[in-house]
Amino acid sequence: MRDTKAFNHIKDQSGLYPGMIVFDRENQKYYRWNGAIAGFVEHALLVLTPLVPGAPTEVEATAGNGRATVTFTTPDSNGGRDITLYTVTSSPGSITATGTGTEIVVGGLTNGVTYTFTVRATNSVGLGAPSNASNAVTPVGVVTIPDAPTSVVGTAGNGQVSVAFSPPGFNGGAPISSYRATSSPGGFTATNSASPILVTGLTNGTAYTFTVTATNIEGASAPSNPSAAVTPSASVTVPGAPTIGTATSTGSTTATVAFTAPVSDGGAAITGYRVTPYIGATAQTAQNIGSTTSPLNVTGLTASTSYTFKVAATNSAGTGADSGASNSITTSAGGATQERFWVASSSSNAATALASASNDLASTRGKTVTFTATDQYIYYAYPTSFGALTAIYYNGDTTFNQLGGYPVTTMTITPTTGANAGTPTSYKVYASEFPQTGTIAIEFV
Repeated sequence: MRDTKAFNHIKDQSGLYPGMIVFDRENQKYYRWNGAIAGFVEHALLVLTPLVPGAPTEVEATAGNGRATVTFTTPDSNGGRDITLYTVTSSPGSITATGTGTEIVVGGLTNGVTYTFTVRATNSVGLGAPSNASNAVTPVGVVTIPDAPTSVVGTAGNGQVSVAFSPPGFNGGAPISSYRATSSPGGFTATNSASPILVTGLTNGTAYTFTVTATNIEGASAPSNPSAAVTPSASVTVPGAPTIGTATSTGSTTATVAFTAPVSDGGAAITGYRVTPYIGATAQTAQNIGSTTSPLNVTGLTASTSYTFKVAATNSAGTGADSGASNSITTSAGGATQERFWVASSSSNAATALASASNDLASTRGKTVTFTATDQYIYYAYPTSFGALTAIYYNGDTTFNQLGGYPVTTMTITPTTGANAGTPTSYKVYASEFPQTGTIAIEFV
């Protein structure tokens, strides 16, 4: 079969001889030369294995409003098959757009974010390699300066003030790149990418107010409303040590730690407390808690583990010394239900005994309470909402009996002590089978 196209574009036929096999780059085919009259005939015995296309070149990007226009040059090789599609991909974001020409618009970009782009060609074999990255461009829409930050508060230190604020409600249509705090008087400034901003170089004893501006690619916002006046002082030091109170397990991973604020706040308001859990003598990861009231809620503990705690106070100058160690607590087993039990011994009325019981247990299953009885029945109660419960009591070291088979009643009790003091609560009440004398231990299981 004569291939006229192949014949016509061969300008120089010298050196060819009948039967000679040649490769035509334009058609990506092999041909046999049959002479000047017969011309070229496609050589069916030699088949070129097609490949994926090469990479496009000369990739250039131009930014628009939320988009970019990407142009490029076709690959040097189409792999032996026609290119049917080009795919443009952004970085960052991997946003893609496709087309069949050498100019493709990529939409869905974020104004103010800088992007580069690569291009890949596709033929019937598959997707070719990516091009080199384009130049970097930053889409820009209708961008204005941001609104002003709000809620500016200064906290004085020694020759410095920490300026906290809230970001503006509107960023102007582009990301905020920085914030600047400015003092009055003095015009002392400092910048940061977020709140707070520490302004240094101030004069102790001088009262300052502060304004904050926000900046995006369009420029700086108007200043915020000024903060209340604060006065740096050389006398500001870290607070003294708090006085530790009682630690209480509140679950498998949580506890509360009570404390009394330090006698000295160091000359600046206390802004929070640091709680350090200890397992034995080993300090665990400290938790900075913004609350300034007792007790503090500690989280992230390990179930069925014994802890003590130390508390330290923080002001603008830093964090002070730790308190002494708290009492030891043991977190409950994972998934255990938090329960409270009232235990009493009495020779008369169960409700009276339980309501006035001093040993209110903030406990979980597995907690044991010990007390002394003299020819008295042993009572215990727990809220009816807790469902079934087994209690074993031990009289001395060797004998034991199981409670739970002798329910006295279900009654409403208003405890006079403990966590539920003053709150009428429905309780299941149980008693021992016989009066007991001696040291009694009750274990809830």
